[in-house]
Amino acid sequence: VVGGSRIDKLKSVKRIQAIFTDMQFFGRLMNTIGNVTHLFSNPYRVKEVPLAEYATRTRLKWEDRIILYDNSSAHSWDCLLVNPQNQVAAFRLFQVDNEVDAIQHFDLYVKQLRPFYESYREPLPLETLQQLTDCFRSHPTWSLAHIAVEVGLLESFRHNRILRFGSWSFC
Repeated sequence: VVGGSRIDKLKSVKRIQAIFTDMQFFGRLMNTIGNVTHLFSNPYRVKEVPLAEYATRTRLKWEDRIILYDNSSAHSWDCLLVNPQNQVAAFRLFQVDNEVDAIQHFDLYVKQLRPFYESYREPLPLETLQQLTDCFRSHPTWSLAHIAVEVGLLESFRHNRILRFGSWSFC
C-alpha cells in the first residue's frame, strides 16, 4: 500500500494529538510557573521578615513606624513597617533595586499609611497592607477616604487625616 495503511495514518494522527496535548499542558505549566515567579519576585509584595536581619543594615530614612534600609548585600533598598509591640518581626512593604524609587515610595507610604495603622489597636494583617500599598501605587490621586472605602477599612474614618478629605454625613 502506497503511503501507508489507514491504521498507520490513524496512529500518526493520535501521536500528533498526544504531542499537542502535552505541549498545551507544558504551556499551562510554564505560564503557572511564570505567575508564581512573578508573585515571589514582585518587589512590592508585602512580606513578614525577621527584624534581626536588619540589625546591621544602614537606616536611610525613618518616620514613625516606617523605616527605609540600605540592603547593600542584596543591592536593594527595603522599606519596613514595624510594630512597636513586636520586637521580632516586621512587614517589608517593598524591596527595590533603585534608590530613587525607594525614596519616592517611602515618602508616599509615610504620608498615606500612617492614618490606617493608627486607626486600629491590632496591627493590620499582611493581606490588608498588601491591598493598601497596591492601592497607593495604582491610584496615587485617590484620597485616603477613597482608599479606606476601596479596601474596606471603615474604622479608619475616625482618624482626622481621613475625615478631612470630605464632609461625611452618616445616618
